[in-house]
Amino acid sequence: MAEGKTPPSHDKQMVRDWGKSVGVDKSLNPENEGDLAFAHSITLPPDISQKTSTIYLQTLHKLIGVSLAEFQHDRAGMNAG
Repeated sequence: MAEGKTPPSHDKQMVRDWGKSVGVDKSLNPENEGDLAFAHSITLPPDISQKTSTIYLQTLHKLIGVSLAEFQHDRAGMNAG
């Protein structure tokens, strides 16, 4: 930020930006059948989903110091099944 650059996003901004590019915005009314049908017709592309998941998993690792799998196994007593 000191260099005038925007820091990398660690939230769902990537999903919001994709949504805007296909016409999803706050003007959609969930009570309008046409808007609802439109919203149900779109599918988040796998690359956007994967990139967003990766951001969240990296953030989790930075916060707790271990991967999600390690946390689930070691701290939550969950075994991969």
